[in-house]
Amino acid sequence: MPFQVTAYTPNVKPGAYQAVCTGVTEKAAKDDPSNIFRVWDFTLRDGTGRTISGSSSLATSPKSKGGKWLAALLGRAPAVGETVEPVGQACTIIVALKETTGYEYVETVAAPTEAPATSPVKPLTSTETPATPVEEVTGDLPF
Repeated sequence: MPFQVTAYTPNVKPGAYQAVCTGVTEKAAKDDPSNIFRVWDFTLRDGTGRTISGSSSLATSPKSKGGKWLAALLGRAPAVGETVEPVGQACTIIVALKETTGYEYVETVAAPTEAPATSPVKPLTSTETPATPVEEVTGDLPF
């Protein structure tokens, strides 16, 4: 039976998506079983159930891809020696296409865009009193 050959169509188009980290596994490279890396799975929060993966080395230092992704998922840089769980954490992922194959992959992981904004102003505790208010200026202003 003859059939027509078609090009690959990405399941997830390039762009930014709200997602949740739904898995992190370690795999060995096909050509070198001693080369272990992490595969991060992200499920889109658009109700479609689509999942996309990205990979990183095992490194978790602040400048490594895995370290940056982990900090984005946790909302902070983890401390050395700390045990963390990225699965279940919300994020924004940037999806790109590989130039050589046209397959989609997670290029960047960032904080979720709907994360509540935090104020740079420290809130007062119940034992603190507010600063003295500035006197109201009346009359003409000097400028």
